[in-house]
Amino acid sequence: MNIRFANVLVDSPEITIKLITFEFYLQVLRTTLSNRLAKVQGFLFRAAFLRRVPMFLRLITENIVLCFLSSTMQSTSKYITGTLSLHFRKILTKLIHSHYFKVDIVELYVDRNYIFFIVCIELVIYLCIPPSCYKFSG
Repeated sequence: MNIRFANVLVDSPEITIKLITFEFYLQVLRTTLSNRLAKVQGFLFRAAFLRRVPMFLRLITENIVLCFLSSTMQSTSKYITGTLSLHFRKILTKLIHSHYFKVDIVELYVDRNYIFFIVCIELVIYLCIPPSCYKFSG
């Protein structure tokens, strides 16, 4: 299973590598920005406590800009994570469909009321792939 999954990833490695690399650098920038934002908010409290109006105005402006950048980076990160999730979903769907068309299994089950249910691979694909892709991307 791992070998096949790796072979499917080889089909489009440039997209996967670019997205993962971009997400990595985005997380580094978000961490740096969060550290700076914490310092600015500490300096902001000190400037308000000591009643330094010019410093307070400069820091409140910097705080607003940093909060906007933080929000933008978080939205971008969510978009990249969603894109990776869709990419992994495409890969897993392709892998499972190739296996399904080789085996073509359909099973019959009977419940307590003697009603037959046909459980097929489509149900497994529908229920298993989206959660797995979300785990891979996040």
